[in-house]
Amino acid sequence: MTTLDATHAESFILLNVGAARFAVSANQVAELVAADRQHVFPHRTEWIDGVLLCRGRIVPVCKIECVLPGVTGSNWRYYLLGRWRHGATEDWVALPADGNSELFEAAPIPLQERRAGCVTGLLWRGEETVEILDLQIMMDMAAAQESIKSGDSGAGSLP
Repeated sequence: MTTLDATHAESFILLNVGAARFAVSANQVAELVAADRQHVFPHRTEWIDGVLLCRGRIVPVCKIECVLPGVTGSNWRYYLLGRWRHGATEDWVALPADGNSELFEAAPIPLQERRAGCVTGLLWRGEETVEILDLQIMMDMAAAQESIKSGDSGAGSLP
């Protein structure tokens, strides 16, 4: 890493989700927790797969194929608990992941062309290119899509 890169470096959590590898800004991560018992119950919110009970909170678990189209998986080993602000409330959301995760520091590279809505940049890690996900954008998009389907005009609020 050059001196210029070091001055613009940020911390990221690298994680595997299905066959894909993503980075999430460490500022958006509350913690990583082992894949414990996920509670599933009848509901109509398409992007929620179930909930976790963690540190006195009920944390919705994202259904991966809804929040990251084209990405699938089922053998989750842990959850990334990310921070998400909706309205005046900051809450947590669980993103299931498998494989190893790691803390990585690098200067993000801005996108040259438009990608999936929640991909905001790239990281170079040796020969590997890793897409940076913005959890806030990802969850806002999921909530807005749910609002459109339900006919609710409150896009961005919890469904």
